[in-house]
Amino acid sequence: HELELKLQDSNEEIMDLHHIWNQMDEQLLRAKKKRQEAKIALKEKEREQNEQKGKLIMARDELFRARQEKQELEQQMEHSRIEATRLKKRMNKVMNRKRTLQKKKNGKSYRRVAPKVK
Repeated sequence: HELELKLQDSNEEIMDLHHIWNQMDEQLLRAKKKRQEAKIALKEKEREQNEQKGKLIMARDELFRARQEKQELEQQMEHSRIEATRLKKRMNKVMNRKRTLQKKKNGKSYRRVAPKVK
């Protein structure tokens, strides 16, 4: 009879251990699932960060290109200004020469006479 009690106690202990085992197994499965979800979330975050980094790099490159373009346009403007000044001087020389020749043709002195100071 004592053996039966011991056997029954052992069976109950085994059942308790099975119950504990099953609970731990469920906890382990939940933990694995949470870990997997966290992994997926982390990968998504990394993907978003890489996407942002890519956009940032593209924006930086675009800014660099725009600055270069601005510099080139400023150089072109400077060259145009220099050329315009040169052409203006040349045109003034031509116009002065034309005026001088016109005065000579009309028999006037082509030297400008300063007005007499009274």
